[in-house]
Amino acid sequence: MEFDPTEELILDILNRSDISLTILEIAEKANLHRVTASKYLAVLEAKGHVKRRDVGKAKLYSPAENLKLDNLILNRNSGGKNE
Repeated sequence: MEFDPTEELILDILNRSDISLTILEIAEKANLHRVTASKYLAVLEAKGHVKRRDVGKAKLYSPAENLKLDNLILNRNSGGKNE
């Protein structure tokens, strides 16, 4: 599965977080403009790599369950290193 470097960065941020994150939190962690982060998140959601939960006006994002499992398997196979 190949990702754009920015998609990889966003997915890494989400995978490392224990909680769902807002667009603004993701944008700040990725050093992106909020609008840019929003567009990448929409693409990742359409691809099925992230899931969104609407809470009031906020949109909370987390990795899709299948992506969490893929990441766990990769970490085990690489001795815990993200490559």
